[in-house]
Amino acid sequence: MNDILITKEEFVIEAGMHYEETVLREVYDALAVLVNSKKLRASEVYSYAHYKWCLRNPAAIIAYQEGRDKWEINNCDTEVSEDAAKIAVNSEWGFEASRIRIIGTPYYDATDYQFIRFDCAHMTWLWKNGNLHQVYA
Repeated sequence: MNDILITKEEFVIEAGMHYEETVLREVYDALAVLVNSKKLRASEVYSYAHYKWCLRNPAAIIAYQEGRDKWEINNCDTEVSEDAAKIAVNSEWGFEASRIRIIGTPYYDATDYQFIRFDCAHMTWLWKNGNLHQVYA
């Protein structure tokens, strides 16, 4: 609540013993980099441990800029194919499937839990957790 970064040891304890400690430490390091670059608030690091976000895949912790000082950070680590991502984007938002170009690795768990960056009609979009954001390329 005070926007103080928890320690790596506290992060590992909060995440629990169901995950490999070395991977949890890598996840913490990835989050700390985002905190240091002002893309993620220190208090939000706790949420990753508490809610078990991206605890098996530190590479899934990526950020895209939505506004001048606003960043969207992934909290979903289930990778899906580009084809599945295109179908999901088309189904949810109505973008023409043949014009959708997926950028990076798409992550999708459910209609309210995803992180898919894509281009369509010369615009760059990010579908994150049920919301559609226009992002900087």
